[in-house]
Amino acid sequence: MFADVLSVLGMTYSDDETLDSLKYRLLSPIPSPTDWGHEYVRHLASEIGIAFNKRQEEDSEEKDNDDLLNLAKQLIPFLLSHNAEPDAVDLLSELDSIMLLPDYVDENTWERVVAYVVACVPFLTQDEDRDYLLCARTIYKKYGKLVEALTLSIRLDDMEFIQEDFAAAKDE
Repeated sequence: MFADVLSVLGMTYSDDETLDSLKYRLLSPIPSPTDWGHEYVRHLASEIGIAFNKRQEEDSEEKDNDDLLNLAKQLIPFLLSHNAEPDAVDLLSELDSIMLLPDYVDENTWERVVAYVVACVPFLTQDEDRDYLLCARTIYKKYGKLVEALTLSIRLDDMEFIQEDFAAAKDE
């Protein structure tokens, strides 16, 4: 419990280099980091992104980021349920895990999430934009928006997806 309290107090420390909130959060046995509220969750999400980038820069070999990804998976539902869809998308994007997003959206959040994901596409590199378009297409298909899914399939220039979208339509 002491690590949990230190994690929250680490939010007030101005030195971004130490990442105290994240460090103590990872040490804390208390399962739910969302109990401390929205501002804490946003701060923790920011530190997760910084830590992930530091780990990527430290060495060219593949780093184990499972701890960061598992913590992010705890934060995503909270962010989505508190109208912080861009924060949730950005967090998964920073962790190179945007394709996990369709698992977390529900009937209340999917429209805002997919709108943000599609709006981000013009600002991404060619490799990254494909992942975002695939993610948005998956969400559209999940909620029966086949025309929108087809539009993204055309943007992806994937004939299999286009045929799949046409075949999925029930209306001749």
